[in-house]
Amino acid sequence: MSKLGPDSGRGLLRDVVDWIKSESNETTAAENSRAIRRLTFCGMLLIAAISIGIATAAGVTVLCVLVVAFILTSIVRLLLKQQLSHRKLVVERRELSVAVNNIPQGLVLYDNSARVTVCNQRYIEMFGLSPEVAKPGCTMHELISHRKDTGSFSGDVGEFCASIKRNVALGKVTHQIVDAADGRAIQIINQPLEAGGWVATIEDVTERKRSDEKIAHLAHYDALTDLPNRVLFREQLEHALKKVRRGAQLAVLYIDIDEFKSVNDALGHSIGDELLKAVAGRLRGCLGEADVAARLGGDEFAIIQTAIERSSDATHLVERIYQAIRQPYECAGHLITTDASIGIQRKGRIWINC
Repeated sequence: MSKLGPDSGRGLLRDVVDWIKSESNETTAAENSRAIRRLTFCGMLLIAAISIGIATAAGVTVLCVLVVAFILTSIVRLLLKQQLSHRKLVVERRELSVAVNNIPQGLVLYDNSARVTVCNQRYIEMFGLSPEVAKPGCTMHELISHRKDTGSFSGDVGEFCASIKRNVALGKVTHQIVDAADGRAIQIINQPLEAGGWVATIEDVTERKRSDEKIAHLAHYDALTDLPNRVLFREQLEHALKKVRRGAQLAVLYIDIDEFKSVNDALGHSIGDELLKAVAGRLRGCLGEADVAARLGGDEFAIIQTAIERSSDATHLVERIYQAIRQPYECAGHLITTDASIGIQRKGRIWINC
């Protein structure tokens, strides 16, 4: 058996180690390090024995066989671990991809250089984007430019990207709700990551926004007539009083529907509700451009009349209200007539009276 020189032996070992390193990237760093140290130690024993020549030819042969057998066994073990680890990683990535693509929010993951590393299907569908553009590897600027080209973004691309990057660099989480071109409300949250880069979640919050607006509306408007309620009426009255200039006038009309309880008792609450809605509609028709009508509760209404130039303006409004309310009402097949009692309070240069 011919002897291997020191240089050729070390070269072979380096080739084996380099190959193992290249083929076992998916195994853990700790496992690779231990295996490579073992192989290096065995190889160095082999090289030392050959170089120094302290063993017999038969001894070198046996040692070579044992070391090569150990190296091959270790290589096989590493390959098996790598294969199992690779399969596990493939399964985990597939499961992660399925999960990411089935969440209701759009999701985009950016790296340190503002390049996309993950872009789920929901994000593409939300904005009608091309998967050939919105994919890993494209830059944030390219992605937002594509959104602008397809009509889902209307701002300045450079300014928008710079603002997000600036906040990410500062470690700030940003929340914003933008109105899409088709009327949807889109919430965007950018969350910086400790390892660098950031994740952007995009959610269609149109229904939530409408629900919030409805709740806010119900807090200030009467649910039956959609007129301002007592709370909003008081706010608007305070605001109107602050705006009354010297020499200007303002009138508040208090309206009570006569015999409304009798209608409720005789025909039922559903008919009474229909009557109240009809009265509210007629009151709206009597208002001036800056006037405000409200339902205070039950059969009680109020009106704020502004921009009064003459003392007769309030009287004329009362006359219009009487004329409107006294007209018959058709409520679910019932013909109903009613009347109202109206009180007036005016504030201005002439007088205040109840």
